[in-house]
Amino acid sequence: MTWDLVFQILPWALPVLALVWMASLKPTSRFAEKYGINLRAVYCPSCGKKQSRVRSPKNYEEAMFGGSTCSACGTRMNKYGQKKDG
Repeated sequence: MTWDLVFQILPWALPVLALVWMASLKPTSRFAEKYGINLRAVYCPSCGKKQSRVRSPKNYEEAMFGGSTCSACGTRMNKYGQKKDG
């Protein structure tokens, strides 16, 4: 394998590996709770309504780190569907 081929593959391989690593993080870790990626459906912890995949963030934190506010009951939750305090 020549170095030219390595330098062509490396810029594509690193972001892909980073995305796979972030998607595999457990939502219980502090890092994953804020920076992880959730690909599963999210349901409101209070009323059980399925949340839309297309979000309209209500505040800065929802826009930057994910999460949503339930349209039915107004409960704030993180991107994994866990109820947020405050």
